[in-house]
Amino acid sequence: MSFVAGLLYVAAALVGPLVALVICGGLANTRQPRWVSLGAIVLGAVVAVCSVAYWYLWGLAFDDADVLRAVSPTVERAMTVALSVSGACVLGLVALAWASVTHRPSVRSSRW
Repeated sequence: MSFVAGLLYVAAALVGPLVALVICGGLANTRQPRWVSLGAIVLGAVVAVCSVAYWYLWGLAFDDADVLRAVSPTVERAMTVALSVSGACVLGLVALAWASVTHRPSVRSSRW
C-alpha cells in the first residue's frame, strides 16, 4: 500500500466518523431547511452503521491473523466496501454542509 493510499485509509477509518459527528452536530444546532436536516441524519446514520460494520469486520480479520490463518477475501472485500461507503457519505456530508452554509435563500425560496 502506498503512503497516499494508507493516509486515505486512516482518514476514512478514523477521521471520517469524527468529521461526520461534528458536521451533524453543527447542522443540528443551526436553523436549516428540512432537506438539509434529513440529508444529514441519513448520511450520518450510514456513516455510523458502516463504521461499526468496518470495526466488527476488522476484529474478525484480526482474530484470523492472530491464529496465523489467512483472512477471508470476503471479509477483506466487505471491509473495503464498508470503508468506501463511509468515506463517500462523509464527503456527501461535507458537500451538504458547504451547500447549506453558502446558500443564501431569496425571499421567494424561503417558503421551503
